[in-house]
Amino acid sequence: MKGICACAATGRLYFSTPRKLYCLDLKTEKTLWERALPGGCDRMSMTADGKRLYVPSFEGPHWNIVDGASGDVVARIETKSGAHNTVCSLDGRRVYMAGLRSPLLTVLDAKTQNTVGQVGPFSAAIRPFTINGARTLCIVNVNGLLGFEIGDLNTGKKLYRVEVQGFKPGPTKRHGCPSHGVGLTPDEKEIWVCDAANSRLHVFDANSEIMDHLRARTRLDAGRGEDGAGVGATTEGTVLLRRETYDHSYPHCWRCRRPLIYMAVTSWFVSTTKIRDRMLELNEQITWVPEHVKHGQFGKWLENTRDWSISRNRFWGSPIPVWKSDNPAYPRVDVYGSLAELRADFGVDVTDLHRPAIDELTRPNPDDPSGESVMRRVTDVLDCWFESGSMSFAQVHYPFENAGWFEDHFPGDFIVEYIGQTRDWTGSTPPPWSATSPASRCCASMPAMSACTTCRWTTSSG
Repeated sequence: MKGICACAATGRLYFSTPRKLYCLDLKTEKTLWERALPGGCDRMSMTADGKRLYVPSFEGPHWNIVDGASGDVVARIETKSGAHNTVCSLDGRRVYMAGLRSPLLTVLDAKTQNTVGQVGPFSAAIRPFTINGARTLCIVNVNGLLGFEIGDLNTGKKLYRVEVQGFKPGPTKRHGCPSHGVGLTPDEKEIWVCDAANSRLHVFDANSEIMDHLRARTRLDAGRGEDGAGVGATTEGTVLLRRETYDHSYPHCWRCRRPLIYMAVTSWFVSTTKIRDRMLELNEQITWVPEHVKHGQFGKWLENTRDWSISRNRFWGSPIPVWKSDNPAYPRVDVYGSLAELRADFGVDVTDLHRPAIDELTRPNPDDPSGESVMRRVTDVLDCWFESGSMSFAQVHYPFENAGWFEDHFPGDFIVEYIGQTRDWTGSTPPPWSATSPASRCCASMPAMSACTTCRWTTSSG
């Protein structure tokens, strides 16, 4: 295989061999067509809409422009550079073409299919390369260099040469390029460079190079360019206003003292926004001490409530009672509110609701006619404040026992440690269990407590 690309809009995947270009349907995984293109195939690229593919001939003199739907060749671009690598810009306006026998990067207008410029020359023939999202910089590997070079897509000039320090270029197979692979991370903060001979992936901070480039374009930075005229001499206008460094403390795990990484993860939510008005009504029935908390910190918090993220990614905790199909082709989600509902679907009496026992409770997906997919519990557990909200009835094991005591004492008086816990304790009490449970029916008709006192609600040094 020589090249591969895919389009989310059309659901098609394309790959090339030295002789042919293939098109597959990602949904059915069937081959839609295969074409033997004139001159063969190499590493192609595609416009974001999936309508056009730019396929280099196999180290030949030209690129074939291919219709993404039919596979027909609709045009031919000749560069006589030893066609090899291709990149289409994210906006679909430009196509960048590099031949393995040329130090110049050719720029094509995707609308007119005309050549509109070249970048370079670089120090040697271009091998793998990439461009940034703004279409201002290209980062290229060249023969004989363990590292990369950077070019300005606006001026067409080479800006920098960066060599990997501390490593020697080793022997290369089939070509003379020690770094045969380069890419930008999605946030464009890092440049990743391959080093096959040393079995390494070298990571560079892209910001310093890009900042230097922007600073040079902002003013005439004489002497920085190779010709001595200044890299930014041909570009007018301010590009970089100011660059500053902010020092800040970095979070570390209090257990192992290792640095923490914050990552976006999926979460389960309770639609508390749907019951905002009811919560405001119930708040009017609570006696608050001090009184201003009712319509102040707690009342305002209720007025601006957001849906509650109740799931956490850890092993210990109360398992979330949600089962999902393990096959996305047959999606199904079941949410359970009682042991009786679990018994009805799984056919067993559930006596242990903790992990790992509850995770072993599975059943065939009723919506899968093949009977192969399985309903499995999601791995998340509940936010501990969700459990804390059960305090008013869980402390006496209601509704399983002590019903008389609970009905005589609910709602009770409550004291929170400090004002911040008004939203933690009071806002999570009671949790939204099944509407058929006795606790839910009781709590839906009255507030979770008759009175609430906040201690240490003013800041003190004692």
